[in-house]
Amino acid sequence: KILSAVAGAPATPPVMPGTVIEISSDTLTVAAGAGTLVVTEVQPQGRRPMTTRAFLAGHNVSVGDTLE
Repeated sequence: KILSAVAGAPATPPVMPGTVIEISSDTLTVAAGAGTLVVTEVQPQGRRPMTTRAFLAGHNVSVGDTLE
């Protein structure tokens, strides 16, 4: 579950929604409709809310993965 995100620039070229298109130390940028979301806080199923930095430290996420 995404708890905090801001709208980003449109994905170029267009990408399937939910696809990770960029990873930084603090954020995940995910394709969403006609644009992107820059995700800063998440809550994995059955877990506590956490920053994207904490999530990335414990999960193997790569550019091109699809979030569900």
